[in-house]
Amino acid sequence: MGGGSGGGYSSSTAGVNDNASELTGAFPLTKSGSFGEAGRGKVRVIVSDNPSLDGKKFFDIAAKGGKVTQIVFEKGPKSGQFKGWKASFPNGDVVTYRPKTKSSKNPGIQLTLGPGRIKSQKIHFEKKEK
Repeated sequence: MGGGSGGGYSSSTAGVNDNASELTGAFPLTKSGSFGEAGRGKVRVIVSDNPSLDGKKFFDIAAKGGKVTQIVFEKGPKSGQFKGWKASFPNGDVVTYRPKTKSSKNPGIQLTLGPGRIKSQKIHFEKKEK
């Protein structure tokens, strides 16, 4: 999942938008460049039968070509504990994956992107109601 030995970039991909075809094939994109449906505030929501699997899949596709590093809690009682993964790209794009968000027990993705087909957004993966 990472940058291989040495921790560098794993390919010549400049940013997340270079992964747009594969990402939008798995997760449809709106005309405005957002994934999923509007949620609370500015959060987008992707409804899924398996939020954990789909959240990780989204990250794995979006992070291709980025330098992937583990992130940990820096302060408080969870200091030093695993928080998620971050993929950084040569063009400054960043994809952050958290297996559990503060507001739910499901995964969340934060896309911080430059100009392109896909825009910056926060996405939560939620369980499909039966």
